[in-house]
Amino acid sequence: MYRKHMTMRGCAPHRDEAETLGSGGRLRIAKILACLSLFVAVVGYLFSVNRNAVAGYSMRAVEKRMIELSNESQRLRIREAELRSLYGLEEASSCLDMKPIEGAISLEEPGTVAYGK
Repeated sequence: MYRKHMTMRGCAPHRDEAETLGSGGRLRIAKILACLSLFVAVVGYLFSVNRNAVAGYSMRAVEKRMIELSNESQRLRIREAELRSLYGLEEASSCLDMKPIEGAISLEEPGTVAYGK
């Protein structure tokens, strides 16, 4: 009991007690290493989940932007077709106060054109 009391008070243990504490010390170190590795694994898992969440959010934002651009592209193609159509030209001519031509006359100049003389 005296030895036990001395050990609790922080006095140096005897040789036979040091040998038994050596195996207990290894067990304590093993427990600490196990807890530390578990902590590192949990922190790594959290970083991994966070990275994946950020990547997923970024991908979703890019997908939304792609859909918006696709819709805008389709709308612009329709607008281009409208502007290229004859109806669009007729509307533009009425806005510019143009009138249709009733009798078109084309002029032809007889003769050849000489080059390099």
